[in-house]
Amino acid sequence: MSKTKDIEKARRLARTIISDIVAYNPEKVEKGIVEDSLFQLLEKEFEEGYGFYKDSVDDSILSRYNFFDDAILELVLQGYSYINSKIW
Repeated sequence: MSKTKDIEKARRLARTIISDIVAYNPEKVEKGIVEDSLFQLLEKEFEEGYGFYKDSVDDSILSRYNFFDDAILELVLQGYSYINSKIW
């Protein structure tokens, strides 16, 4: 499998992976935000997702951009900002 060197494809892939994690684990996401344990509860899912992302994206992009973490911030933390939590 060839790795993408396209920056926009890498960004979209990160967003797709995180969207899937959120879609398949809404209870964990909500509980993790409320209890400030999101990264512990979704550790396995984030690790698997990042592994796929890393295997799919060229190292030149991985070394310059942090699209995976950006997608977590945008899709999970901002997307669930309506939840009452001590983390914000």
